[in-house]
Amino acid sequence: MTVDLSQVSTADLHRELARREGVKEIVYGPEDNVYICGNDGVIIDDYGPVRVLVNAD
Repeated sequence: MTVDLSQVSTADLHRELARREGVKEIVYGPEDNVYICGNDGVIIDDYGPVRVLVNAD
C-alpha cells in the first residue's frame, strides 16, 4: 500500500522521523559553523540553524 505524504509538511515529517528508533537528530544553532561532507565532496559549508537526520536503519 502506498501512502501519499505530499500534503504533510516537511516540519511534521522531520519531527516524526526524528522520534523514530534508529534515527539520530543533530541540531546546529545559528552561531554554529556547519561543515558536512561525503564521499562526493562538500554537501554543506554554511552556518545554522540546521537540523540533520541520520538514518541508521
